[in-house]
Amino acid sequence: MASQVRPEWLGSYATTRHDWHTLRTKDHSGYYRRIGIVESLFDVDGSEFEGRADITTDLLVELRTSLTLSALRDRILQAWSVLREKHVLLASRVVKAADLLPHQFNNSPEERLFVFEPNTTSETMLSKAKDSLTFVEDHYPQVSIDEFFIHTLNTGRCLDASKALSRLYVMPIDSPDNAMQAVHFILVAAHEITDGLTVMRWMSSFIDLLNASAPQLAYEAESLCSVSPVARLPPAQETLYPPITGSAAKERWSWALSRILRHTRKLPPAAFQNPLRRRLPLTRATPMRPEFPAILDYTHVPPINTFAVRAALSPRASQRLTQMCRDARISIGSGCFALVAVAMMLMEERRNPHVPQHERQPFVGSFPVNPRPFLTGRSTVGREDSLMLAFSEGVSLPFLPSDFDLDRRLRLLGRQADRQLRQYQKRPRSLEEEIHLGSKSPTQLLPLLYLDTMERLEARCDATRKRGWNVQGDYPASTTSRLATCGISSVGDRGSIIRSGKYDTRMMPSGKDIAADFRNLESNVRARDGEFLVGAVGDNGQLRFNASYDGCAIDPALAEEWKQTMETLLEPDRLFKL
Repeated sequence: MASQVRPEWLGSYATTRHDWHTLRTKDHSGYYRRIGIVESLFDVDGSEFEGRADITTDLLVELRTSLTLSALRDRILQAWSVLREKHVLLASRVVKAADLLPHQFNNSPEERLFVFEPNTTSETMLSKAKDSLTFVEDHYPQVSIDEFFIHTLNTGRCLDASKALSRLYVMPIDSPDNAMQAVHFILVAAHEITDGLTVMRWMSSFIDLLNASAPQLAYEAESLCSVSPVARLPPAQETLYPPITGSAAKERWSWALSRILRHTRKLPPAAFQNPLRRRLPLTRATPMRPEFPAILDYTHVPPINTFAVRAALSPRASQRLTQMCRDARISIGSGCFALVAVAMMLMEERRNPHVPQHERQPFVGSFPVNPRPFLTGRSTVGREDSLMLAFSEGVSLPFLPSDFDLDRRLRLLGRQADRQLRQYQKRPRSLEEEIHLGSKSPTQLLPLLYLDTMERLEARCDATRKRGWNVQGDYPASTTSRLATCGISSVGDRGSIIRSGKYDTRMMPSGKDIAADFRNLESNVRARDGEFLVGAVGDNGQLRFNASYDGCAIDPALAEEWKQTMETLLEPDRLFKL
């Protein structure tokens, strides 16, 4: 398609529009790029809805050290400073393009940029890192980790995106005395720079840095300051989309086909509503009591409350589900999907016991898709360092009653989930298969994602950032305002990224003054209206489920009942009728 007739809304698809550029002004020196389309969707969440969708992560580390408390704090700051410089989006900020480069972006008031200004000395690296690091014990020597975590989700935004897109809280540490202790680090990061896989990758790198000696960290800092950061600058995912090859006519035809598929696609059936919802939803968020006013902002309240509920299957229950998946030849992620669906169906039966079976609506679970295997250029699989996310049309599963055998329910629903989830895998398919899949074909994943995201972004941002584009023309996309029953995502076994046992904390290694090993990681996002988002992960043979939810729409008491249901479903002495 000739550049002069290519629609303006296609300017970000597989182009150089979001490439990094050198920044040289009177006041600034570094690099900048336009925020990508998917990134912009989450930028709107964070900037216009008090940190909505920001990811808060509680990292638990077992630590032994011979350092004094003061020296240990210095080492943590040193490790944090290196982490930010290695993974540059942690240290990047967001600015309006017209404010930074008015002559270049004067006619584009809606444009926003990532800006990274590398440090030239380790001293400035430490100074800047210190601005985004809080030692909680400086203000509150005794703190409930769970309480503080919930407050970070329900107060004013914890980070200032105009300064940095992340902040690290170090929870109170006992005086070391060479004793082993548990230390919590709480990282808050804007969703526009990270996803679940990237967070784990960053936290694994942070633990590696904690185990480095002071001279090793100093050497790495000096190296980072002296080497160009260009190779470390993460691209926008749209830059890595495979271009549509061939003639201009073929490209026009391809985009016409994608838009027609959006217009004619069959939507998921109406799902039963989340059975954990309140009978009467709250109209506004309930403010938190100002327990930590010295470090959290209680003057601003998010539009809705966000709470977390976590269910951990016992090793026996985890093994039972894993074995069932193997016997059925389905992925463990599909089995987790089925387990969540069964639990929701049980909760729906308890809530509405008199609905006849033939009137029961199906379970629909929305889920994110990892687009990395579909991208071009140097593979980012296993090297996650930024947000890479796609959206699916969801998985629909039939409502199976509780008087149906549990194992048979799980196998049937697991197989159906697996079949639908496999549609999003990258593998060779015949033309007949592609035609049958239609809008669900992996070949359409990125074009449809691009179109969907453009329309979501246009609808969600305020008037000053709207572009006025009509990507569908006379054929509006087939859409629905119906919510899925809940959202589910699975990252598989996290042991390939972050695991316990990498470092031995039982005794201090020879020549070392610190040993730190991973123990647990829990991430939650500030929810959108009505959301109940379940993340499933495998950890050393145990399956864990962590839900972030809208506390104004979802009843916390019912969320706790869901947790108990999840944890007891596969136990031999289960408490609930199945």
